[in-house]
Amino acid sequence: MLLIYLSCVWIIGILLGSKFGIAPVWLLLSLLPLPSIMFFRRRKKPIIVLSLLILVFLGGIIRYHSVLPVIDENHIRFYNERGTVELKGTVNTAPDVRDKTTHIYLSVTEIRDGSVRKEVEGQVLLFVPRYPAYDYGDELLVSGELVTPRSIDDFDYRGYLANQGIYSTMFYPEIEVQDTGKGFPPLSWIYSLRERLS
Repeated sequence: MLLIYLSCVWIIGILLGSKFGIAPVWLLLSLLPLPSIMFFRRRKKPIIVLSLLILVFLGGIIRYHSVLPVIDENHIRFYNERGTVELKGTVNTAPDVRDKTTHIYLSVTEIRDGSVRKEVEGQVLLFVPRYPAYDYGDELLVSGELVTPRSIDDFDYRGYLANQGIYSTMFYPEIEVQDTGKGFPPLSWIYSLRERLS
């Protein structure tokens, strides 16, 4: 039963960590019940369990913040809303083909901002016309403006993409295919089979 409680407070900690920052005073919160052991010796076990639950809760919050990317000039998000840039990257999953558009998830390796070329990391969601078609593993040279995703009405679209590690989007960029077949071969085969079956 204790394991269930620990799992629940861990999940709640991660959930609240996505909404709030880490306050150092929260870490002291887990230690507050421990001095009361001196006064309530017969209730030692519940006090220790309470402290453990609070520690796990705070661990969930810290875990959430520890996996967030560091946003500096080495991360693609740093270049959002800075005008037209040129990106080089690989299509890292099968493109999501819609009626009139295609959504492409591009794993970026390089950016050119003006005359400066720099290695970067991160993913960009590209919104492109349905044709021409692109495939998993295509290496693309893309030119356009990076935009921070915006929430749509009541839907937290920005948070939805952030959970997938995407903090930048680009609408209808100029695209040049540099190379093909750069993906993981077994995954390429699975995507190709799925496309033929559909």
